[in-house]
Amino acid sequence: EAVEVLRREFSFHELAIEDVQHRHQRPKIDDYDDHAFVVLYAAEKAGDQWGADLHEIGLFLGANYLVTVHEGPIRVLEDALARWRRNPTRVGARASFLLHAIFDELVDDYFPFADAIADRAHRGGQRLRGRPR
Repeated sequence: EAVEVLRREFSFHELAIEDVQHRHQRPKIDDYDDHAFVVLYAAEKAGDQWGADLHEIGLFLGANYLVTVHEGPIRVLEDALARWRRNPTRVGARASFLLHAIFDELVDDYFPFADAIADRAHRGGQRLRGRPR
């Protein structure tokens, strides 16, 4: 039903519609005549120290709209939208500024995972160097 709305109301490119229907796409940006289609992933910490839940997000960006396609609520999207709504004059009212806010939130959320991986690699490297041969 939602896919039919994307087709009928927005006339999005059929290849982008197909990507929305077949989940687990690689992150990408496809540029079409009147819109762009973006696939990206939000990472949220899972229960243990190293786990992360990845949430696939499809975004359609046009001159005056941004449509997101995803399963369930995603905190990063909610935070970006709230920030954009709080500061419309500072960050701009265009859809591209909302997309930028989403990217900014996503990147900020990736840092703890990157730091944890770097810490683990650093500690592992020290143990390897200190091991007798």
